[in-house]
Amino acid sequence: SAAAGTRPASLALSAMVARGFVAAVLLLSVATALFWSLHDSARWFSITLAVLVVSCPCALAIAVPAALAAAHARLLGAGIAVLDGRALEVLAEVTHCVFDKTGTLTTGQLKLRAAQTIGNVAPDTALAIAAALAQNATHPIARALCAAPLLDTHIAMEDCVTVTGAGMTGRWAGGQVALGSATYMASCGVTVPQTALTDAGASVQEAWLAHRAQLLARFEFDDSLREDAPAMLSCLRQRDYHTLIMSGDREAVVANIASRCGGVNYYADRTPADKRAAVAALQDEGRVVLMVGDGVNDAPVLAQADVSIAMADSASATRQQASILLLTPALMAIPRLLNMARVARKVMRQNLWWAVLYNLIALPLAAAGLLAPWAAALGMSLSSLVVVLNALRLLRV
Repeated sequence: SAAAGTRPASLALSAMVARGFVAAVLLLSVATALFWSLHDSARWFSITLAVLVVSCPCALAIAVPAALAAAHARLLGAGIAVLDGRALEVLAEVTHCVFDKTGTLTTGQLKLRAAQTIGNVAPDTALAIAAALAQNATHPIARALCAAPLLDTHIAMEDCVTVTGAGMTGRWAGGQVALGSATYMASCGVTVPQTALTDAGASVQEAWLAHRAQLLARFEFDDSLREDAPAMLSCLRQRDYHTLIMSGDREAVVANIASRCGGVNYYADRTPADKRAAVAALQDEGRVVLMVGDGVNDAPVLAQADVSIAMADSASATRQQASILLLTPALMAIPRLLNMARVARKVMRQNLWWAVLYNLIALPLAAAGLLAPWAAALGMSLSSLVVVLNALRLLRV
């Protein structure tokens, strides 16, 4: 229904041309009838009929829709749902492909690796407090905390507030509880020690827990890079697309993923507003940006991008902002999608040129009395058939 509510620019153009073409054919038919009634009254009707029949506004009108329908059908069969009717046209012009990290290039299935407590709080209590605060959040870190086995489940959290892409706060035991990144902790008035991860490795993500502005614990999480992420990014670079990673995670984590993906450029420690501003800056330079994401915090930047893709298991808010939805977890669907967009644009142009060329040749022949009505009917049918058959080639792309 979303795709049906939008019209590509080429579709609107072809419809406008078709309407103008019909008016022009009617005027030509009247002129032809007047001319032949004066010069050969026995033939005026058959020649005028040939002009009306041989003209093919159908070929012009279906040149774009036929190609779009075939392309959408082929993509849907490959696990790609186009939600915006303009998406394929924009995809054909894309210059920059921007990716979120967690849940997009990585699986997003975070697992709690370790919980390091600070002070006298027990690890189970710290985990229970964090899980109680995170139970209504959708971020992968929140889901990982809630999935961890809990021994202490008697934590009643109140006034929970989530700051998208940063952290969350609530009230427990008469004081404020904060959970999130080191940057978010600083905004809550909590001092976080600037110590490097010891034996964790650069791909480990972290979250901090504080109560009454005092640190209680630091949690470490593991995330796995999708197997086809490096190949997908390499394929895009080979096709001259500029690739970029934008993430809210800390520098070391994002740099590790970028390195494993072949040295992709990246932005780390970016808030949702920062991501949106970065995409807007690219657009101001005349770039056409494709954004790929999955989380609620990606919704603003997906809306900002010229065209956007939501992953198969993305949040509802993300899907609402996306132009395209992947129904498969395979990232290699993205290069296939971009290839289809370029081929579909080529087929649409071929169809339009064929429709125009056919009418430029056929109409003068009919007006000159060189085509019988039966031949005109055959030509008109063949012209539409050529457009449809050319569009159906997209089903094999």
